[in-house]
Amino acid sequence: GVDRLDIPPLRLVDGPLGVRDGEATAFPATIALGATWDPSLARRLGAAVASEARRKDHHVLLAPGLNVIRVPTCGRNFEYLSEEPLVSGRVGAAYIEGVESTGVAATAKHFVANNQERDRDEVDVVVDERTLREVYLPPFRTAVEAGVSTVMTAYNRVNGRHMSEHRE
Repeated sequence: GVDRLDIPPLRLVDGPLGVRDGEATAFPATIALGATWDPSLARRLGAAVASEARRKDHHVLLAPGLNVIRVPTCGRNFEYLSEEPLVSGRVGAAYIEGVESTGVAATAKHFVANNQERDRDEVDVVVDERTLREVYLPPFRTAVEAGVSTVMTAYNRVNGRHMSEHRE
């Protein structure tokens, strides 16, 4: 926060599996939520996690993870919803609606193509335009259309540039 401008601090908390702040509810892995294909359940789960975040005085929940599961050994697959972009988008959008209904901001992450474990902070994912637009981007587009408050960029590069530096 900025005291002289009377701007309070903004508190963020990791949250795909629940609020990571001391004692908290351990919610099922997000991949299990995706397997239900149930937007109504996703909305309720998002609201439940966000309600706990709000009770702990957090303003932004760093969830959901919307990367498409493509590499079986990715260490974050449990945080993602599905290997199918449409399911990831629809279930993710419902989760976001649930989170945002509580007054907590949701975060669509990790934008984009962050779906392998080896060197995930530095890897350059080389992907053609069609695959990018048909597989990797749709869940994030759906999240933006659902009104997600924030998007977290991934550490990886895509076609030579870090995501936080990508003009395209």
